[in-house]
Amino acid sequence: MVHARSLQDIPFVAKPDTRQKPFSDIGRTGSVDDPSQMLKGWTGWAARGLDDAVLKGVITPEAAVGTYVTSQAALLQLLAERRRPVAIISAEGTDYDGQPGFWSGTGLLVGPNLLLTNHHVLNSMEVAKTAKVEFNYEISPESLLAGDGRAPQATQTFAIDPSRLFITSPTERGLDYTFVWIEDAAAEAYGSIAMERAFFTVSKGESAFIIHHPDGQPKQVSLDDTDILSIGANVIHYSSDTMKGSSGAPVFDRRGRLIALHHASRAENVKLPDGGSTDTVNEGIKIAAIALDLEMRMRKGGSDASFAETVLKSVKGSDTMSGFFGGLGRRIDAVDLGPEAVVDTYRGSDQDVDVGFWNIEWLAD
Repeated sequence: MVHARSLQDIPFVAKPDTRQKPFSDIGRTGSVDDPSQMLKGWTGWAARGLDDAVLKGVITPEAAVGTYVTSQAALLQLLAERRRPVAIISAEGTDYDGQPGFWSGTGLLVGPNLLLTNHHVLNSMEVAKTAKVEFNYEISPESLLAGDGRAPQATQTFAIDPSRLFITSPTERGLDYTFVWIEDAAAEAYGSIAMERAFFTVSKGESAFIIHHPDGQPKQVSLDDTDILSIGANVIHYSSDTMKGSSGAPVFDRRGRLIALHHASRAENVKLPDGGSTDTVNEGIKIAAIALDLEMRMRKGGSDASFAETVLKSVKGSDTMSGFFGGLGRRIDAVDLGPEAVVDTYRGSDQDVDVGFWNIEWLAD
């Protein structure tokens, strides 16, 4: 019998000392005057370079099977938190295509009193009035671990009131979204997911994670084969699995940010980054595109302009695609155009980039 040698017997090359700065053993003889500072720069650059190279399939560690794709462990916590504001929606009546029936979809809380889903899930105020929105419809962690097949845990239902807020964009020739008012207690109990203006959030080859209620089933998450296949101004396409009932689900990137609203699937044969192929492609509407559409509707005025303005208060960030400092769609009080309009449109609110303005005319004097 061969006895394993204790790992404690293997000598260290250098004595560990957590109190010393990195590279303290180099001293003054090294060619770098501040190796600690150099380490910060190189590790930051190297991490980004490794991620990009891995996504492109350039680096293939020996432990990888196909393209090397992993996520940061913190993503698990973020997705776990973001699953809570996701709800199943049950509706009936006349659907977006003018046909009678009943159906289910997915929705999410995106702010106080704000529920977001697809137009084809809640296509009219009449449908929304009788729709049922249930949270916590999911298998409990204990049941999942035990594998005992017990029914999902108890759900909680909250009232929605389209008379207080209802703004929608059509499924055809629109962006297929609906915002509707929901009672305060929903966000108080389950929180909400922040919406941000960000057209340039992800690249091809990254991942799109979806939390949804496929086919009216308990809440699920798509974590495997989640390749982002193409990106446009308003939409992203991905291979993440969905089913009927997933409509209106949130789409997250590998950092756990809400980037799109899932809304449709279609037959399309495309190649996957790992060399395989798929005959179905999913499409999500970018949150930034929805925000831009709301700003345009607010700018045009009309019956739903005030609703658009209310929703926009829950949208954070700015984006060059929505005008200077994200100002497209805001009211301009100034009569003059050009620089004066820019200054007057910029409000310095939490929706703006933190910038300052210089009076060039004063400098010229």
